[in-house]
Amino acid sequence: MEWGRYGEFDGKLVASFSDSCHPLPGKSVRMKSHDYSSYLEKSGAENVYLQVDFKYATGDIETEYATFAPYKHLNLIKPEISIEVKEDAKFYYIDLVSNTFTPFVVLDLHSGDCIFDDNVFNLVADVVKVVAVYKSSITGKKYSSVEEFKADLDVNCLQKSYMLDEDKEKIVTVEKIVTVEKPVII
Repeated sequence: MEWGRYGEFDGKLVASFSDSCHPLPGKSVRMKSHDYSSYLEKSGAENVYLQVDFKYATGDIETEYATFAPYKHLNLIKPEISIEVKEDAKFYYIDLVSNTFTPFVVLDLHSGDCIFDDNVFNLVADVVKVVAVYKSSITGKKYSSVEEFKADLDVNCLQKSYMLDEDKEKIVTVEKIVTVEKPVII
């Protein structure tokens, strides 16, 4: 484990921790246990989440989340998700930022289809999530510009699934579109 955060849905960081170990391949190790009962009593189980990032020797990072109440009982805040779309010769890059913990964000295209390098994920308040789309993976529609791609992008999340239709459109705002001069390797 590299890093962990225990936070409230409004973005307030309640506690963070860091630890590392190097278990042998194929083995598991109990690294650390944390008692969150005092935080849960203070904040309420329906108002908090836990995020843990596991960084492997390969450099890969796996992020896991936990909530302490069933999703339907969480006091999730209506998200405001900002999007910045960039492109280079081979990729579209979608930068997403939310003002709150936003579980089960799903990306899709209205008219086309493509392979997102990650299309179901959680957002944490004020932390940028970058999702790449390899342009050659796009089928069903040809996009002549990054603006056209952005206009066809659909962003959904758990909170949006139970909102009134007139409120759903207010979740996503596109901040800017940028063309990247030099290719970015991912």
